[in-house]
Amino acid sequence: VIAVIVVVVVLGVNWWTSDHDAQVDLSSNGRFSLSSDTRRLVGQVKEALHVTVFLNATGEDATEARFLLDRYHELNHKITYQVADPDTDPGLARRYGVTDYSTVVLQYKGHRVDAPDAEELDLSTAILELLEGAPPQVCVLTGHGEDALSDTSDTGFSEVSQLLTDNDYTVAPLDLTTGVNPT
Repeated sequence: VIAVIVVVVVLGVNWWTSDHDAQVDLSSNGRFSLSSDTRRLVGQVKEALHVTVFLNATGEDATEARFLLDRYHELNHKITYQVADPDTDPGLARRYGVTDYSTVVLQYKGHRVDAPDAEELDLSTAILELLEGAPPQVCVLTGHGEDALSDTSDTGFSEVSQLLTDNDYTVAPLDLTTGVNPT
């Protein structure tokens, strides 16, 4: 009787786990989990979103990109991806106009956004842009001796510019002395 109960329990647990996909990240820094913001964002994807990552297909970066994109796909099966090597598939790279390794192309509802790298922040920022449309623009005054957005000195604004860009803002200089945006 005990053997029959054990077999029934094992079969029941096996059947239940085959229908439920769950993981536990036991790494010390949560390296194998997406942030709560990303998980919420991924839940907002309602139609097919395809990600194409251009990397050396056999390199370590491609392995890490696949691992990360698997996490996105596990959260939402509408998110699919492929890793393409521009050297072995130059036609695909030309079709997308990609000339640099690590370029990431995201497509959703007929719109395209490129991300600079296959990292969680870059991917999630691109997804946010696809979901919300064009990012808001922040204009920074120039023409009166203000520090430049590209200035990396202690008084420069390069870190502020990067912070805004990382949070899905477009940063542009604005010269009020001429009345035109120089970009």
